Amino acid sequence: KSADLLRFDRNQAWLVATLATHYHPDLTAKVVEFWSEVADVLLTRAWTEFGLENYTLLALGKLGSSELNLSSDVDLIIVRPDGAPASVENVHKFNSHMQELTEYGFGFRLDYDLRPGGKASPLVTSITEFENYYGNHGALWERLAFVRVRKVCGNPELGQALTDFAAKFSFRSHLDYSIREGLKNLRRNIFAETPSRPGSLNLKLHPGGIRDIELFAHSLMVVYGG
Repeated sequence: KSADLLRFDRNQAWLVATLATHYHPDLTAKVVEFWSEVADVLLTRAWTEFGLENYTLLALGKLGSSELNLSSDVDLIIVRPDGAPASVENVHKFNSHMQELTEYGFGFRLDYDLRPGGKASPLVTSITEFENYYGNHGALWERLAFVRVRKVCGNPELGQALTDFAAKFSFRSHLDYSIREGLKNLRRNIFAETPSRPGSLNLKLHPGGIRDIELFAHSLMVVYGG
């Protein structure tokens, strides 16, 4: 079955990446780039198998910047052309194909929470809905997240239009120093939701952790990138 073949190919590549990580820790950048390429290939294979070529699959987060590590899920957004039907049934088949746990394991965990409107919104959005949402309601954290947006597969013209829009959304043509106050509020909210316990350290969410470094780097990119 194609699902078994996908898992076999995934597991074989994962083993190569794991051994490289163990025996050559200095090659981390190459390992995450290799693992991102594997994810792209397998996602594209399934995307085509379920007839979703007219839609565009966007990646954000670690996959969006080709920095996927060996335990990461993948952050995705699905966009359709205006007027195209929202083939949710095929999307669900694609999701099951990638995520379902079988005797051979699974493909990749898929996360669509970064889509316009978040969890409460439709799984498939049109390009007009995409542009209206981010153009009128896009928050600072979404501007920062879109620094790492990238088309994985699907409709090439639609993908180009989406990435062009995303670049304008994140990178303004003027110096945008208002981001500093927004960043302070964003960090304050993150820390408030991650209470400290004596003797514990949250490597991702505590001050100076992974999320903090990510916000700082992305903010510098957004301020000066335009």
